[in-house]
Amino acid sequence: MYGKICGGGVPIQIHGCPKRNTPNFSNRTKKGYQKIFAILNFMGLSDRIWEFLLGGVSDCDLPLVKVGSNTSIFKLRPRNNRAMRWIHLDEWSIDELINLEKNQWIFLAPCFSRDPNNPHRARQYILENSTILPFTSYSRIDRTLFSQLFKAEIHPDHHNLLDESAEYGQTKNLFAIKEVSPSARTNPRNELLALRLVNKAAHPHLIALLASYTQHDKLYLIFPWAECDLESFWKQKSPQDHPTILSWALRQFQGLASGLAAIHTFKVGSDDSIFSRSPVVDRFEDLDPMMVDGQDSEVEIFCRHGDIKPQNILWFPDSGDESGILKLIDFGSAEVKAAEAINRQSCVYTQTYRPPESYDFTLPREALVSTSYDIWSLGCVFLEFMVWLFCGYDGLVYFNTQRYFEDKSMDAYLQVGIAFFALFHDRTTGEPKADVKRSVAQICADLTGNGIGMPPMGCSAHMLNMLRVHPQYRELFRQILELIQKHMIILERPGVRSRMKAFQVAEALKGFHFMAEQLEGLDVLGRPSGQEASDTCFDPVWRY
Repeated sequence: MYGKICGGGVPIQIHGCPKRNTPNFSNRTKKGYQKIFAILNFMGLSDRIWEFLLGGVSDCDLPLVKVGSNTSIFKLRPRNNRAMRWIHLDEWSIDELINLEKNQWIFLAPCFSRDPNNPHRARQYILENSTILPFTSYSRIDRTLFSQLFKAEIHPDHHNLLDESAEYGQTKNLFAIKEVSPSARTNPRNELLALRLVNKAAHPHLIALLASYTQHDKLYLIFPWAECDLESFWKQKSPQDHPTILSWALRQFQGLASGLAAIHTFKVGSDDSIFSRSPVVDRFEDLDPMMVDGQDSEVEIFCRHGDIKPQNILWFPDSGDESGILKLIDFGSAEVKAAEAINRQSCVYTQTYRPPESYDFTLPREALVSTSYDIWSLGCVFLEFMVWLFCGYDGLVYFNTQRYFEDKSMDAYLQVGIAFFALFHDRTTGEPKADVKRSVAQICADLTGNGIGMPPMGCSAHMLNMLRVHPQYRELFRQILELIQKHMIILERPGVRSRMKAFQVAEALKGFHFMAEQLEGLDVLGRPSGQEASDTCFDPVWRY
């Protein structure tokens, strides 16, 4: 068929066209008739191509849409919105017309591609309900109240979504496709706007939206495929698997924090592409037009992620780092506003990682919240990561258990399970009060060796050795945990910012990462790597 379509099949078939009706073939074939000829050839009607040539009906006029009850009339809906035209196929039988309408979709599968003029902007496709998607495999892997997640393999001839220079290996044709369901709690428009900001930021630790499409009145988002999220990574991996795991972890910490900073505050111009209208997303409705259309060429906007948790951080292989890279995903709860603070009622958070002010019943429901919400959640994830570094996944289970039973043992007016704070009645005033759980402070003290003892579930001996013997490691861990405990997982009152901003967290972690890299050349006794070990009770195999 390829030879007929691309090797002269159309010119050969035009020979059957009556001479008195022969069109100016050289001009009309410039429009492109390969798909139409392929459809007709598939149906065994390739000799009917001349009817389309006479009518000037080319590939860009597909699909053919049946109109009314008269099956012999088809309306052509040009893809480029040219004036509607009609073509009469009086000599076609009803069965031929039905098959023509049905079979055309076999040859109209979309090709998802990047915008060559703006590779960081995801293209949006509006697909007919009859469109056959170019998926060679498609399976649902997760479902929530607001969305479904599918694993899809797209035929390589129908996409060029991934950077060819990246080492995706066997996953280069695998993608995650998120079906978004509109609801009272989530707005697909907010998610798309946030993803536009993410794509514009082009940050390596933020997931990129590759393309989106609508079909059957539903929105679908296409992302790169990842084999596991951070929670699964903790379950499947051991911190002892790689001798530079601490340096890698701090590099990921710094990357995630800087990625968050990139979207928390964003400056855009009035002519920026994120403001452009599209078939899927309208213009920012909550921005004052005077802010973007007047003499001021830039406006500052704010984006809060809204649901940072290990399940929303994915691990990807990375050509520049054998240990891979972590990326923040799922902007379904994101808010994009012209003001940093938003109404508390619009917050959607996973209970474990939500900050205490989201629950504080002493605050009015209309109280405002800011991007510092994300800092609390990120601090919780970082602390869990540190527990995993010391104690593996069993340590995380122990830490969760401690927080759960602490919540049960308190005079709580609302049980919050394994959240990192507790809600209880003040014994003096009787008023409801929120505070960071004691088990959070205890685990930080235990990890730095200042507590009464480490969690009793088989902690990493090499980590304990480093803390007990090498003062530089002890100081590094102390500073990391102090950053988390005193600048991220702390209470905030309305109007008072106590938590660090994301860019400040990133700067602090950048220094910690540098310190860890300097220590990688030392063994657990502080000697240059490779120096002969003397008799010692410590394990010299684990080196940094």
